Amino acid sequence: MTEQVELAAFEMKVDPEKLIGYLLSDSHPLGQRKARYFRALGFRAETPLELEEAFVVHARENPLASREETQFWSNYVVDGPFRDRRSPSGEPVELRSVWFVETGTSVARFVTAYPIGRGRL
Repeated sequence: MTEQVELAAFEMKVDPEKLIGYLLSDSHPLGQRKARYFRALGFRAETPLELEEAFVVHARENPLASREETQFWSNYVVDGPFRDRRSPSGEPVELRSVWFVETGTSVARFVTAYPIGRGRL
């Protein structure tokens, strides 16, 4: 069994407040730059389910870049293309998403995401 299949076996959860209150928020002190970036890709706070779905698909379609484990939790880092999205300059978007799984559960919880490679923040 590959590591990617292992991550895909989890139920993927994305907290809507993390999307609306952080990644798509102009007022969040740490999220403003990410909000500008994700809005430039066409995502809006009014329709957070679109971004949620895009993150889940990203995690399921791309290979694991790394995994860190303890007896209590595992962190999964996924790197790869962000579906059919293009940066404002027209470059394909490469994204890193991070997922957290508490030991003994079958739920992968979204932690964060940000662009990598060309077209970074």
